[in-house]
Parts: sequence; C-alpha cells; structure tokens
Amino acid sequence: MAEDFIEEIYVKANVITNLKKMAEELYGSRWIRFKSLWEETMEPMTEMIKEYVSTDQAFANDLWAKVVETSKAATNSNLPDAADRIEELIPLFEHIMKSTPAIDVTEGDYRLFSSDSGYLSIENVKRGRKLVSAKDPLWEAYRKAKSMYCPKATSFCSLGTELGFLAWEIYKLSEGALDIYIYETDQTLVEYAKMYGVLSNIPGDKLHIVIERDGDRLTDKFFSKHVDDYKNDDAIINIEEDIVSRLSDKAASLTRTVLLSVTSRNNYIDTVENNFYKNTKNASGRIKDIKLTKESDEWIVVGGGPSVDYNIDYLKSVADKKHIIAATTIYKKLLNVGVKPDFICAVDMGSRTFGHLKDVECEDVPLIISDSASWMFSANYKGKKYVVPSNGYFFSEWIYKASGEKTWDDVGTVTLFCAEVALYFKAKTIELVGIDLAFPGGKSHAAGTMDYTEYEEKNMPKVKSVTGDYVYTDAKMAEYLREFEILISEHPKARFINRSKEGAYIKGCINIVEEKK
Repeated sequence: MAEDFIEEIYVKANVITNLKKMAEELYGSRWIRFKSLWEETMEPMTEMIKEYVSTDQAFANDLWAKVVETSKAATNSNLPDAADRIEELIPLFEHIMKSTPAIDVTEGDYRLFSSDSGYLSIENVKRGRKLVSAKDPLWEAYRKAKSMYCPKATSFCSLGTELGFLAWEIYKLSEGALDIYIYETDQTLVEYAKMYGVLSNIPGDKLHIVIERDGDRLTDKFFSKHVDDYKNDDAIINIEEDIVSRLSDKAASLTRTVLLSVTSRNNYIDTVENNFYKNTKNASGRIKDIKLTKESDEWIVVGGGPSVDYNIDYLKSVADKKHIIAATTIYKKLLNVGVKPDFICAVDMGSRTFGHLKDVECEDVPLIISDSASWMFSANYKGKKYVVPSNGYFFSEWIYKASGEKTWDDVGTVTLFCAEVALYFKAKTIELVGIDLAFPGGKSHAAGTMDYTEYEEKNMPKVKSVTGDYVYTDAKMAEYLREFEILISEHPKARFINRSKEGAYIKGCINIVEEKK
C-alpha cells in the first residue's frame, strides 16, 4: 500500500484531476459522467475548503460560494456555464494544494517531487529525464489512457513502470476488467510505484509484475507474451521511453521499432474508426457485390511509378482484352492519355490523397477502397464505390463476424491492394506497370502526377534492379518490395510479370523490358 501521508495528499490531489475530468465531460455534454465525478469529489472538496478556513477564511468562503454556484449551474443543465465554472475552480484548488508541504527527495538515480496537482512526479536524475508530468501526472495518464484504450482488450501490458499512473487509469477505464502486466528492469521503480504512486490501488489478483534486470531477457518475455495479443486487439501495449534508454542496444532497437508501430497505431485508430463508419454508410456495396464485365483471367495492376510513361501504348493495346486495375494516384494521367481502367483503388487513411480524384471528369469507373481508407473517397466520388472489409479493428470485428464476411489484412501500399483484388477475382496472370518500388532516374512517380518528386539519388540505399544492376530506393519502398514478394510467394499458381525496365527486381516475377516506342 502507498504510504499513509501520500494517501492523504492524493485524496486532495485527486480533487484537482477530477475537476479537469469534469470539465472535459461537460464540454462533451456527458452530464451523467460529470454527475458521477461531482458526487465522488464533493466530500473531499468540502474537506479541503474546511481545512483552509484557518489559513485564509475569506478565500475559503469565496471558494465555497463558487462550488455552490457550479453545482446549481450543473443541476440546471447549463453545461457550458458549469464547465466554465469548473475551469475557474481548478487554479483555486491548486492554490490550496500549495499549502500542503511539498516533497522533493533524491535517492540514487531517482528524484521524487510534488507536481502542481499534488501527485508525486519522478525524474531519472542520472539521465536527466522526467518519467511523468511535473504538472499533473494523473491527468496526463488519464488523457493517454483514453487515447489508447481498446474495449476489446483483456489486458494492459507496460514495459516500464513510472509511478503506475497510466496502469491505474487504464484499469479504471475498464471498470476493473483488465489484467495489468508490468515489466521492469529496476525493482526500485516498482517499489516507488507502490509506495509513492498509485500502483497499489490495483487489486493483487489483477496486477502481474515481472522484474528482470537483463534488458534482453525482459523484452523477450514481454514481446513473446503480448505482441500477438496486441495485434488482435486483445492487449493494450505501452512502452515507457525511460526504460528504452536503460536497455542494451539490441533490446532498445527492437523496442523502438515496436514503439513506433504502437505510436502510429494509436495516432491512427480514431481516424480509422471514423473512416470505417462513413465508408460503410457511403458505399454502393462490398467487393463481393462486384460483377466482372470481362471474362479474362489476365489483369494489369497500374501504380504511379515512372514506368507508366513507357507502357502507355501497351496499356492501350490490351485494354479491351485484360482487366486494368489502377491506383487513384495514376487515374488522371491514364484518362489524359486515353486509357480507361476497369477499376481504381484507394487505401490511404488520410484525406490528402483524395486530391488524386479532384476534378476527375470520368466517374463511371468503380472505386474499390479499404474500409479504413479516407472517408473522402466514398463521400465524394460520384461513381460506384465498393468496400473491402479489413480485420484487426475492434469496432468492426463483430460486425463482420455477424455477417459472415471474410476480412482482409491491411496493406502498406495501394498497388499491393490492387494485386490482392485481382487475386480475389481469380487472376491467373498479373502484370505490374508503374510498380518500380524504387526511384529510377531519381523520379518518384510518372510525369504529371500529383505526387511526382525528384530525389538526390546519391544519399539513398540501393536494391537490385530488373537489369541485374542496382537502383536507388528508400526504407518505405523496400518494405513494399518485401510485401510484394511475400504476396507472390503465397500465390504460386498466379503468374506475375514485372513490366518495369529500370525498377526494383521483384522476386517471383517474370521481367519484361520494353523499349519506349
């Protein structure tokens, strides 16, 4: 359990954090949640004011009057006014907290000190790094917990302890349903989190702590047990920055890679959920509803790479015989040169790429999009729009299970998505045009496309080219190359043909080099 004197301070500190939570609930018109917090906080607020009477009676009386007026505003359902009044109360209670003796103790590598809210903050003095907010660590943890919380999850798994604030807020958000796993290299931090933080608030049967001084062994245990659960939304993963700095180079490198993935996913999840609901509403149907108009089992996937420029005549010559499926990146250019694809595709979650279709004059080509793609596509494209159901998102999983729909894995690039669509329709031959997966001649895209950029090749990494020589690329393109090679290896019955004459060598493809006519 936390030290008694700490618990007394934290009862008061929780008043300030709860006031911040109440203002947020009121601004969001969540009156019932506000009311619950208000009732929970009323008694400790009253006690704080009573105690302060002996220090400054006028201030205490004025503060009490403000509390009463705030309560009236909330009771009268004047939520914006109540929220403003709550905001006014916060600095007043922070003023009272300043009369509580401050704590500032350094022991070994760590300094424990009072934050503005009263909760203790902690700093790794050896590395000059604060582990939690020096203003209000519980409020910081609450905001972070809300951004990363997944209703489907059954566990919260943290590599690093800080003072247990995030674990405690996640646990409360789940209403006690989650198991909490803490992985640490430093026993001292766990002891601090229990004695001076809030980790001891979590019931013992729900709290699982693994301490392993060897960082390599600790990260191996952490990732082997929890990463698969995270991928399936069964676990919420948190990685504290401070623990990364305490790991060996090998363990730190792996951890930073996972941390980047976790951070990116947390940043995107709200966007993806918004896209899902809007795309589901706006779509003409699912991919299963598409009826092909050509009997051919030959498909051409067209990306936005430079090799499109010398394949235009070829595309024109086979357009009536083969299915052409193109990324929205290249759609305008294809129309401008007289090539009308059978389908266009989009997967990008951000709205910027809808610019590929801005002012498009031909809108009778069906658009196929991932359900997580930007909602701008399904809302604004006038032609038919068909959605591909994606897996891995808690807000869509049960809908797809209930309807018996097979879901697709999210992909990194739209051209890979196009290839998967072709395979879905039983393509036996798939030709790749404009899928250079590199920057031949320092060019990123075909001429005249929105994303066309020129690069200084000398500072870029190289990969093997279709000519047997080397071509410049970057880390993102190299990853797309790897994904294409995996897809090809998983479909040995399909014949893949690479029509780039300067781009990256794609293992498993037949290379055809055509001179520009």
